[in-house]
Amino acid sequence: MKTIRLSMLVVAAVLAASCNPNEDWDPFGGLDPSIFGGMGGQGGPGGGTVSVTPADCPIDTSIEGYAGQKADDKDKDVVGENEDLYWELIDVKAKNTISIVFNGNAVEIVNPNTTDNTVVADGAHVTVTLGKKSRINLSGSSDDGSVRIYPKDPEDASKFVLSLNDLSLASKKGPAINSQVKKRVYVIVEGENTLSDAATYTDDVEGEDSKGCLFSEGNQIWSGSGRLTITGNRKHAIATDGYFYMRPGPTIVVLDAASNGIKVKGDKDLDEYELAYGMYITGGLIWAHNSAIAGKCLSTDANFRMTGGKLILDTTGDAEWDEEEEDTSSSACIKADGNIIIHDGEIIAKSNGKGGKGLNSDGSITIKGGKVTAAVSGGQFVHGKEDSDPKAIKAEGDLIIEGGEVKACSTGKTDGSEGLESKAKILISGGDTYVYSYDDAVNSAGDFTMSGGKLYAYAVNNDAIDSNANIYITGGEATAISCSWEASYDNDNPGTQSTFAIDGGTVWGLGGTAYKPSANSKQKTFVIGGVTSESGKTLAVKDASGSTIGTLVLPNALSGSSLIFSAPGINQGTTYKLYSDTTELYSFTCSGQITSAGSSTGMGGGPGGFPGRP
Repeated sequence: MKTIRLSMLVVAAVLAASCNPNEDWDPFGGLDPSIFGGMGGQGGPGGGTVSVTPADCPIDTSIEGYAGQKADDKDKDVVGENEDLYWELIDVKAKNTISIVFNGNAVEIVNPNTTDNTVVADGAHVTVTLGKKSRINLSGSSDDGSVRIYPKDPEDASKFVLSLNDLSLASKKGPAINSQVKKRVYVIVEGENTLSDAATYTDDVEGEDSKGCLFSEGNQIWSGSGRLTITGNRKHAIATDGYFYMRPGPTIVVLDAASNGIKVKGDKDLDEYELAYGMYITGGLIWAHNSAIAGKCLSTDANFRMTGGKLILDTTGDAEWDEEEEDTSSSACIKADGNIIIHDGEIIAKSNGKGGKGLNSDGSITIKGGKVTAAVSGGQFVHGKEDSDPKAIKAEGDLIIEGGEVKACSTGKTDGSEGLESKAKILISGGDTYVYSYDDAVNSAGDFTMSGGKLYAYAVNNDAIDSNANIYITGGEATAISCSWEASYDNDNPGTQSTFAIDGGTVWGLGGTAYKPSANSKQKTFVIGGVTSESGKTLAVKDASGSTIGTLVLPNALSGSSLIFSAPGINQGTTYKLYSDTTELYSFTCSGQITSAGSSTGMGGGPGGFPGRP
């Protein structure tokens, strides 16, 4: 909710609840720093319990340099049956294996099949022409060398293997490696390898692409157990006009890039999920830093899918105005023009530039498993009347969380600094999700629906969960804590009759105001006003027999705040009490689907209230 009228400011002054985290508060309460490990079940004695409630972003948002991390999942790289993805399955004869060893300004070449394959060297700048399914082995060192690869017959080109084994190659003319073969290239990384390109290319050929330090016209499939450290001085570090597929085992370290760390155009081929290939991570490790204005660590024009491996990504550049697109373009750790789908693996994404994004999709984002940590700490980028706000996880389409662990933090002190944002719908059916933000923690232009999983949303300066349509909660555990002048759950949409329905699950809400759930909600709810308690205290709802229905450890002090609580097992006609530790605050009897108690309980939902942020 963004519009604040004078009456609300008066209410906020009276409530005076501290939205800002207590600096002395241990966000993990001395417990194991798993923010979800202490959350209880739904309903019944001990149900609805949230015993670990961080009042601050649990992510160190500082940007750190590469610390030597390497992939440790080579043992998971099992060769499958798809010849397109496993170089081991293609027939490369020994006579078609080319060896190129760099030694300063000279090279040593072994080319057994000079009839079909040609290798020409100009100093340490090598041109290879391939006529058959071949393998190129690269090793050695040169600070002024490169490899350019062509097909002998562009209409009948063959896929090939490119092995990097203890190769150190820097080009002063252009890309370090440039493949003009439109068939796929299998890149095998062994040992320690470094690549860098020139800041200005002087070896460009008319009609040929040269988009980065390591570029290929065809698809790239990465494997091996070694490490590649790469820098893109002119544009991208790694680029392909096809798709990018990474198997378990290799490590790619992008020290920096003038544009994108890894840029992937994508391909029309469909993966096993019947989705067009863009960037596909099944294992390995990618560590990437990007300091460029509007720079991306990983960028694809198609879809991004991850089923394993680990990504450690950060950007530090501000957003910019794109004259061609007539729109702002922001830095992002992962940017997909298509969809983002995460099945497994781990992502750590940080961005501290103005308008920066952690995960950013022009399509939908679906998290089915794995661990996703996204933190942004920059301010707002403004160009005239246009702006770009920092978002930890942002989708133009639906944002769907079905499993895994998600931590999203947006600490920039600016409007629009949000944790989760969807320009369509947000649907949560599983997983453990923690969101901390300066502005709305969770913002949905369409419906917000939760049917399972655990969600903890904490907003320092706005609503915790804000939907510009309807809010439906049918299951799971939802905890929403907003600041003293905003709502824990905000479904206020002027001009449209919106619904806030609680039909199941365990629901906690704390804020300056309370939008009451719809009277036709299937599960009974308490809305209690004037709640005052200290930080670190435990709020508990108990029935007449003293059995605990739910508890919540407070991450901040409350003064005249509004509370929403709903859980299975609340019975009409039964008397309940609200406690702060052992102090009884209120006693009330459940009188229907919505029971109001305490002093002012804030506002009801629906039109006529204060509008939410679009």
